[in-house]
Amino acid sequence: MPVLLGEGRRHRQERIWAVVALALGLGGLAGLLVMRYGRPAEVPAAAAARRGDGKAEVAGRPRAGGDQAPAPATDGKAAAGPPAEPTAEPGRPAGGPDGRVTDLAAVLVDPEAAAGRPAELSSVLVRRVVSDRAFTVGDGSDQELLVLLDPRVEAKMADANVGLKPGMRLRLAGRFDRPPAPDVAQERYRGLSVQEAAAMRGQKTFLHAEAIGAVK
Repeated sequence: MPVLLGEGRRHRQERIWAVVALALGLGGLAGLLVMRYGRPAEVPAAAAARRGDGKAEVAGRPRAGGDQAPAPATDGKAAAGPPAEPTAEPGRPAGGPDGRVTDLAAVLVDPEAAAGRPAELSSVLVRRVVSDRAFTVGDGSDQELLVLLDPRVEAKMADANVGLKPGMRLRLAGRFDRPPAPDVAQERYRGLSVQEAAAMRGQKTFLHAEAIGAVK
């Protein structure tokens, strides 16, 4: 029995020394390879990180000055173009956002299209004076539009002793309307004269003026 125990111990020691010898041999071989061929090759990123210069290039990213242009910064919203200019509806004179007609020339071209719409004319020329409350305005062409003053405006002008003359420029506000029937016209405009009635009959649309002012 003692002989067998000694043999087993000896075999284990031999295996241990064999492993140690193998490890020493591999270490020596690695040292010879380093001495013969130098340090193992490093990838550019690892080499730059070891040097600390921070100049490593990321694989797949184009270099500065390359052919690819950087994508423009965007917040996900489409670029807004210039706002569209307001246009007149087909068959209606151009005016303000509330439908107020401001262009006398457009009314003279198509008077019926302005009927029923509010008016705000900034500078119109008096063409003919029919009476203290009735006159025509134009834009320099042969066409003219009849204007009838509201009775309250007529009374204020009479109190102020203000008269109308051809060639005056006026600011007018009111409403465009179609000429009423003769009996309605007599009721709306008390004491409607023959000249005023004749001037109204010749119009497709007239302006009932509720405010008037002189343009200097």
